[in-house]
Amino acid sequence: MRVPLFDRAGRRLRPTPYALAYAERARRIVFDANEGARELELMRGGELGPLSFGMGSSLAAWLLGPLLLKLMQEAPALKLNALVKTSDMLIDALIG
Repeated sequence: MRVPLFDRAGRRLRPTPYALAYAERARRIVFDANEGARELELMRGGELGPLSFGMGSSLAAWLLGPLLLKLMQEAPALKLNALVKTSDMLIDALIG
């Protein structure tokens, strides 16, 4: 930081005006780091982030509704992207 953050007075440390001015920013940095780690942990557990999937229309007719409801209940922070197309179109979407 190139400025003194603490003054030593015997065995005690006292924050300097620099430290006092920087304290709120330091709290935000620690908070943001903790929130970032929490977000990554949620992503790793499959509770947060994007989820894209595709299925044919005959399968989607009876499976898509219950599947989406279950995902929304158990992982409401997921960003879902469902594609209902023919098999040929799904393969094209995967390749392209």
